[in-house]
Amino acid sequence: MPPKELRFGWTEPETPPDDTLREATERLLRDSDAMRTLALAFALTGELRFAAKAEALMLVWARDSRPVNFYDYNPDFRTADLAGKTEGFSSNRPWNFGLDMVWQAYGLINAADAALLLEHGGRSLDPEIDAWLLALTEAVNSSFHAWTRWADENGGRLGRFHSTSRQDDLLHERAGVERHRADNHLSWALAGLLAGAWEDRRAGRYRNPSPIGDVIDRAIEGGADEAVGRIFEERIRREPPIGYALFHLEAMSLVARIADLHFDANVWDMAGADGAGMRDAYRRYARWLNDELTGRESGSRWLAALSPKGWAGPERAVFVAAKRLPEQMNHAVGPARLLFGGGG
Repeated sequence: MPPKELRFGWTEPETPPDDTLREATERLLRDSDAMRTLALAFALTGELRFAAKAEALMLVWARDSRPVNFYDYNPDFRTADLAGKTEGFSSNRPWNFGLDMVWQAYGLINAADAALLLEHGGRSLDPEIDAWLLALTEAVNSSFHAWTRWADENGGRLGRFHSTSRQDDLLHERAGVERHRADNHLSWALAGLLAGAWEDRRAGRYRNPSPIGDVIDRAIEGGADEAVGRIFEERIRREPPIGYALFHLEAMSLVARIADLHFDANVWDMAGADGAGMRDAYRRYARWLNDELTGRESGSRWLAALSPKGWAGPERAVFVAAKRLPEQMNHAVGPARLLFGGGG
């Protein structure tokens, strides 16, 4: 049975209606941030009241929500059709209805973190919570498929469906495949899928054509000039170029951190065919992370704590002393002060 009708909703006002994908993902982000904060409080203090509140909120979502899964809309990857519904999503790019389901990954990362913190503290989670986390992971995977299978099916013709702005026009025709192989959506989806530790029941077997090594190869520029380490979103001048590049670097860093902690895999040192990798990206964007430049991007300076020591210039203690750190990072890895080992 398909879910209730949803509109795309990214062009809605500041508070979108509850029949939009935007409202659904924003509400999940907000509540899952509370789940993880409560679970973290339990992990730090051992007080059962925090664990009980986290579990109660997770049960509400497990019982009263349904993750938005692309396969519920019977997608045709060759024609870009969603069960005949290619209009009415408040967007002139209806395919983005499927692509932006990936932002459920924020909630998945938070909720998976919460479950891990609770279970490590000796709590046994209700099976309904486990089932919800699996369904949420599959929903994120369905959007990951929207990016990759769409490119597989359409090849060089992809651009004609996706070109609706100046930066997309730069990636028309053959470059359209690159658009769906180097974008931050892929890294965020991978961060969510790693956090979920899952096996998909809905989509069947589909070989992942965009593992993190491939994304790094395509998204981080190499060579021997001033562009070394430049990330895809800056290269296509996504607005804001540096802000989007740092947003993508955040997702790659989360993938690397999860892979290191839970799978003993070294993503940090992966490099593409041209020799460029995340170290080059961190060195390129150190000016912004070190807060030498002002503006919206300066809020990303906490990223220095995600990377291996010394990658972004000054030591962590220097960052802490230089300027107040963000208090909230609700789709990342918790309070910045914990990353820096206290202070801030």
